[in-house]
Amino acid sequence: MERDPEPRMTTRVIIARNTDAVTILKTVTAVEAIPANAILGKLKISGRVLAESYEVEMDDVIHGLLTKGGGPVISGIKHIGKIETGDEISNVEQTELHTDLYTSGMALFKKGKLVGWVKDDRARGISWINNKMKGTIVNLDCETKKDAIAVEILRSNTKIKAKVQGEQPIIRINIQEIATVGEALCPIDLSKSEEIRKLEKQLDEETVHDVMAAVKAAQKLKTDVIGFGAAVERSNPRAWKKMEKEWEGIFATCKVEVNVESTIRRTNMISKPYLFEIKK
Repeated sequence: MERDPEPRMTTRVIIARNTDAVTILKTVTAVEAIPANAILGKLKISGRVLAESYEVEMDDVIHGLLTKGGGPVISGIKHIGKIETGDEISNVEQTELHTDLYTSGMALFKKGKLVGWVKDDRARGISWINNKMKGTIVNLDCETKKDAIAVEILRSNTKIKAKVQGEQPIIRINIQEIATVGEALCPIDLSKSEEIRKLEKQLDEETVHDVMAAVKAAQKLKTDVIGFGAAVERSNPRAWKKMEKEWEGIFATCKVEVNVESTIRRTNMISKPYLFEIKK
């Protein structure tokens, strides 16, 4: 694919889950006439809203396959509903589809083979680590009410640095993110800066949780899909040459530190929820 000048290296690559690629591409979709366009649209929206998957191009896959001790990360897509009716035009002639396509997790590869899937917080953590976070909603607790505040990530930037102490690498993941309050279902006064600082601290903790969940998933599978080896090579090429052959085992046990700096820029249209006025 890379040698031939005709294919585009920006072609997206997606894994068909629990079925084959032909069945996925033959599924009649409601909005787009061409199923491939519908799949790409779902992938784009999922990346912006949930961050539990993201677009992976052919070039990304090739680069991932060449990564020592790791591999590429590729988003998955699967059928929901009656698969046998997916290629019939009657599937889109009603408001409730018999079958549809949904993005589903992210596939982790190692030495050219799929070794496992991640979803939910671990998939979102992969997006953060690989600097693919385009936006997501993080639910925070408010006093005794669980998941009462929804914070929307607007922008995020991740940098990975490595330091070698003795013969062991220490990986530092630094994340800076900007967010806004999208929903508040509890009596909280968002006009007070101290309340915003509390939310920022909670957002830091939630981000660290998702990132570490992704790190542990990759370490358990012993596949460096998150670029730690590249960070070690950049910081200390001499040490990397010694670790390179044993990186699979070193990666699985290396120490990881996550530092998150969250900033909540605004609270949108109102600063005090109606529930705050009712409480008064």
